[in-house]
Amino acid sequence: MKTEGMEGTGFPENKPPKPPRVTDPPINWRIDDGLINAVITAAVWSVKRRPRVWNQMIAAMNKGAKKTKEGTAEAFFFHAMVDRLLEEYRDLGGTALAEAARGRRLFL
Repeated sequence: MKTEGMEGTGFPENKPPKPPRVTDPPINWRIDDGLINAVITAAVWSVKRRPRVWNQMIAAMNKGAKKTKEGTAEAFFFHAMVDRLLEEYRDLGGTALAEAARGRRLFL
């Protein structure tokens, strides 16, 4: 079977080009320690200064991390960022899609 109009495309005359595969781009799930430290620092500075507040913020982060499937601070902060983004998305009128994604977690 000969396919007309394929000359000069770089494909053999008898084979049409395959459609492109649509895939997700490679994702780096790692959250840098510097970002984690910056988030903790901002949280510390946003509350009334008192002794041990830094240690209490780290304890809160560890508590949240234990609640994730992965059990890591990276997972805790990643899920918090996704939840916050979905909140803003819902405010823009994307409620139906955001509600469909609610409770759905991405794996780290």
